[in-house]
Amino acid sequence: MTIEAKCPSCGKRLKAKDEMAGRKAKCPACGSAVQLPEVIYDADEVEADPFSELPDESSQPDAPPDMKECRECGEMILKGAKKCRYCGTRLGKKATPTYQSRPAYSSSSSSGSDDEGMTAVDWLLCFLCPGIACIVGVIRLIQGKPSGGMMIGMSFVIPTVMGVVIKALNVILNQ
Repeated sequence: MTIEAKCPSCGKRLKAKDEMAGRKAKCPACGSAVQLPEVIYDADEVEADPFSELPDESSQPDAPPDMKECRECGEMILKGAKKCRYCGTRLGKKATPTYQSRPAYSSSSSSGSDDEGMTAVDWLLCFLCPGIACIVGVIRLIQGKPSGGMMIGMSFVIPTVMGVVIKALNVILNQ
């Protein structure tokens, strides 16, 4: 099959291969550029409505005999399932979702984390980089950790005390 086009300059009819569709070609008569058209394929005519073959929702069968609908998400699951694989709802006599609340932070933490107080690294951070220590303290307060407040306080107190000590030493040494 060939593509036919007409030169806009001289009016000569051109023929090109299908592979040239959408490209520019040179007119052999006048040498001007000619844009070749895209190939248009003929479509088969459809006499009937294509959607008429789709079954109605009412004609669709219910769930297979070994399946049931999850009461939380509505997905189809096995009848003998104890937990929905889509939403995680436990299925049984006591129907409770599987999500669990976050444990509250307590001062009697057995993990030895910084919930009970500041660690040596926290103190070092307050001495060397009080600005960063203040930011870390704010983040810990947002997380609900009690060491955050102490870290913010120490990041202000330590530089102030250090400044006073340095001033006092300068006064004593310059006398």
